[in-house]
Amino acid sequence: MKKHKRIAAYAAGAAGLILLLGAVVPAARYGTDTALAMARLTMTNAELVAVNGNDRFNTYLTDDDGVLEEIRSLIESRGWTFEQQDGSGYFFRKDGRQTIVTTQQISRHTTEFQIEKRM
Repeated sequence: MKKHKRIAAYAAGAAGLILLLGAVVPAARYGTDTALAMARLTMTNAELVAVNGNDRFNTYLTDDDGVLEEIRSLIESRGWTFEQQDGSGYFFRKDGRQTIVTTQQISRHTTEFQIEKRM
């Protein structure tokens, strides 16, 4: 009987370790803010979740490809003209200034994009 308890304890410990690593690995790979935003995106079924950006960019996550087209339309509605898409960058121009919206596929279902704050 002691052998069965010992095996159960090892199995429970291994399961706990797997759960702990499952929580730590995304944070180590993407950063804590991005990992938390990915969790919010999944749990709330939101189309768009803001991530703490930096001084120059606002950063967002989405799991819906259609949102990127909506963002393009939003930027164009603010007077910016779409010039071209080059790889993961969307180039816009307004009054002689240029800005780039960059996208990056960070997981199978999640895309991160950054928009300059000076827009």
